[in-house]
Amino acid sequence: MSVPGAAVHDPFVWRIVSPAEPQTPVLRYGHTAIEFDGCMYVFGGFNPEVGTLADLWVFHFDSNVWTQLEPGGDLPAPRFYHSAVRCGRAMYVFGGHSGHGGTYYDDVLKFDFDECEWVPVQVSGLVPAGRRSHTAVVWPPAGQTVGDGGVEPERAMYVFGGFCGTHHSSQIHRLSLVTFEWSRVETVAETVPPVLQLSPAVSPRAVSAVESPVLRTRPAGQQPTRHRRRPSGADVMGADGAPQALKGHTAVVHEGLMYVFGGQTGALSASSILFQYQFATRTWRVLEFDGEPPELRSGHVAVTHYGDMYVFGGKHGERGVVWRVALRPQANGRFEWRRIECRGIQPRARSFASAVVCNDRIVVFGGYANDSIKKRKHFRNDLLELALEPIVVPPPSLDSDLRAFLNCPELADVTFRVGASRVAVPAHKLILCARSETFRLMFRNPMRESLESVVELPEVEPTVFAPLLEFMYTDHVQLRGQFELAAQLIPLAEQYALPRLKALCIDTLRTAISVPNVVFLLMLADLYHSDGLKRLCLDFMVAHLPVVRQQPSFAELKHNPELLFEVMQRFGVAARTRS
Repeated sequence: MSVPGAAVHDPFVWRIVSPAEPQTPVLRYGHTAIEFDGCMYVFGGFNPEVGTLADLWVFHFDSNVWTQLEPGGDLPAPRFYHSAVRCGRAMYVFGGHSGHGGTYYDDVLKFDFDECEWVPVQVSGLVPAGRRSHTAVVWPPAGQTVGDGGVEPERAMYVFGGFCGTHHSSQIHRLSLVTFEWSRVETVAETVPPVLQLSPAVSPRAVSAVESPVLRTRPAGQQPTRHRRRPSGADVMGADGAPQALKGHTAVVHEGLMYVFGGQTGALSASSILFQYQFATRTWRVLEFDGEPPELRSGHVAVTHYGDMYVFGGKHGERGVVWRVALRPQANGRFEWRRIECRGIQPRARSFASAVVCNDRIVVFGGYANDSIKKRKHFRNDLLELALEPIVVPPPSLDSDLRAFLNCPELADVTFRVGASRVAVPAHKLILCARSETFRLMFRNPMRESLESVVELPEVEPTVFAPLLEFMYTDHVQLRGQFELAAQLIPLAEQYALPRLKALCIDTLRTAISVPNVVFLLMLADLYHSDGLKRLCLDFMVAHLPVVRQQPSFAELKHNPELLFEVMQRFGVAARTRS
């Protein structure tokens, strides 16, 4: 049944897919679904009347027909909450639970699509404990090659998390899909070079002859801005660099990275954190995002399409709503969630369903929907379809492409020695010259820096040089709430002829004007020729004249007679106006 008035491929319109024949799988949840050769293969699950299932069904997208397969080989034990992945022309199933206090499976099943049979898999190595509600992905993808000879690397199945009967797991286990040997992956937390570790509270450092007061003070009368608290690494990462133990989460792979979203922790609390795991370096990190993230959830589905991840359903999921996040950071290094209000039918969010992508469509099957009023579950065996954009133009990537070379020694041809500790920071002359006339003159002339390709900056703190270099590579810098840092960057922006960076810093400081720091900001604006910030400071001083004159910093104006005269002149004009 299609939605009235909807086109055949109208993006973000929910439809019910009606099978052409009456034969359909029974109601179920906790099953898996794999797309292969234009079909969806559904295995296992749990039915409230039948119990745990071991049947295998295939849905043909070209004819909208369900077929129950009768595969050869040794039939697997019934199970649900297992995982399934496709590699080549085979499906691999791992783990799951037999139900009602039964077995947590640790076996690996292989289904051969061509032969339609279950094939025994003899594994070796460090076999992980049996588990349920985990995730499994395959990496690297088929067809990926490495090296000059175009050698195809060994593909493997990576299993993360899950509940093992007595405990939740935070480990990654790797199964070679060539030798079928299990191994445990030792993960580490992402480390950032010291020069790139930007702290929200930068150590005070004078940017002129005047000592800076605390710049994080709010302007008088201004209410604090409320921001959704983002989790820190200390909140959600274990000592080995892995996320805290999860179950009921999702995992997808895109361009050599695994993205893990949501799930439940051992304390039974749901999560809305998005983790990123890099296979090459075995490192985890928590991704920061702009905009409101999805509600805390577990038991949802997640799929990828043209570099975007789509999330639907799960506990606490919204009716008919799909969440999308582009798996490429924005210019500021953060990711952005987008809530998509889909049209058409408005399916109730469901838990432990399955989802695949085929022909630019998300197809969701089964699961159960919670009835919060009647306190019961509604089990499903229907098919939902959501059309996606068939042609997706990727967003501009120049800033993120250049960001990849930030603090990277690859092709670097100049080194900065920063701060008293002379921290070595590699950089690229071409980028620096393209961005700054100062560097262009420096590297063109036969100066020592040009000849030796080493630039000494002992007077610049690494925590200040880092955002300067970030801006030069990406044209962006994160200054929100970092007023001290903004003040410290202004002299460098002036020195290296970066007017946009200077304007960004001044625009940040305008929100920090307060009684304790207005004199400092006035002198800073005067020193670096910011007429706009200077006018704002003078207006503020006039409006708060009695308390400003009582500040110890007001006496500093005697070191700048011309500026003091200008201040007193404004005071006089204001007094005459009031009288």
